[in-house]
Amino acid sequence: MSIPQNHIDKLLSDCGRRCCICRLFKPLHLQVHHIQPREDGGSDEPENLIALCVNCHSSIHTKTCMTRHFTAAELQQHRENTIAFVREGRFVENSEPPTNADAIVAAIFSALAKPAAPKVDILPEAIEILIMAANSGGTILPYQYDNGWVLVCGQKEFGGDETDPRTQATYRKAFNELVESGLVEHAQRNVFGVSHDGYLLADQLIAAERLRMAHPDGNPA
Repeated sequence: MSIPQNHIDKLLSDCGRRCCICRLFKPLHLQVHHIQPREDGGSDEPENLIALCVNCHSSIHTKTCMTRHFTAAELQQHRENTIAFVREGRFVENSEPPTNADAIVAAIFSALAKPAAPKVDILPEAIEILIMAANSGGTILPYQYDNGWVLVCGQKEFGGDETDPRTQATYRKAFNELVESGLVEHAQRNVFGVSHDGYLLADQLIAAERLRMAHPDGNPA
């Protein structure tokens, strides 16, 4: 049974489409989590729902022996604090710098060889597609036509140059790598979407590049 849409609308409006844990503005990368699970009697009322980005949602569901887990009381407080901050206008501007996907991709390409960069065993073109899709609503549309193949992510097209079959082949291989590695998954007919793991990797790569740009000397302290 799905959560009533009007309850989701109220939650996302109240929190200003910010993650209630990291407080970052994530307009298209939010998920709705039950503070008190349904199986434990939790309801679908807005007061029992919290908006979380993919990274923070993953952290809540991760159980380890060495760290303190999120409790329902703590999640409730995070939710109330975020809503209060939004209502009081304490988020004057987005605390996360705006993402220029093309610039981020170019910077990541130049940084992947550095020791601090996350190790990724897929083509650079696959990373390009993943980050562009993650920052364009998460949807990927592959199209086959008479003289070639094209991949559409938001306003960006990959491999659509009919005069360059080599480029088409490279991007097609890159797309297949994303699917085979589980970073992209089939959503419906001719529509693919960035998976949970795909969002995590895209965010990790972007965060690593932002850290490198903020501390070019390699010392974040």
